[in-house]
Amino acid sequence: MAGGGRGDTVSGRGRRSTGARTRGAALACAVAVGVLTACTGGETGASAGTPTASGRAAGDASSPGAGSAPAASSPAASSPVAAPPPAPAPAPEPAAAPAPAAQAMNVTATEMAFQLDSDDVPAGEWTITLTNAGRMTHDLVVEQDGEDIARTDQIDRDGSTTLTVTLTPGRYVFYCSVGNHRAMGMAVDVTVT
Repeated sequence: MAGGGRGDTVSGRGRRSTGARTRGAALACAVAVGVLTACTGGETGASAGTPTASGRAAGDASSPGAGSAPAASSPAASSPVAAPPPAPAPAPEPAAAPAPAAQAMNVTATEMAFQLDSDDVPAGEWTITLTNAGRMTHDLVVEQDGEDIARTDQIDRDGSTTLTVTLTPGRYVFYCSVGNHRAMGMAVDVTVT
């Protein structure tokens, strides 16, 4: 028998048969296992240094046929593993709704009385304009549950001033704190709903 190693036969036309095909198939399987191992991160199947069914360590250079062909390198060994795609950016938070504009209320002070646009108002932020149509000095104090929560400056005849206050649902008293004006009736009950 001419030719090659054990199990190799040469046919009459000069082709190598069984042994060469077996080594080629073994090499193809080794490359496939290397590629698959690289794709799975090496967590499944035989890993380097772990004995295989033949008793040799996977990837061991002393295995038969190791010198007959150059060692195939896995794609993971020759290039970095592609990073997972970045997480999509979080959707921008919707812009906060603009704060509602303060509601406006006009209060007119006369001698020992207040005149309001309404004494039943919705809750919210209010800009109250006090106009003094009387002859004496007056102011406006907003009271809730016996506690003063806002007040204007004192204003003289024909003067005006404003204050901004947040009114929550409940009962309020608007009164003048100058002298004894409240005791003389310069107070009005206001209901906020």
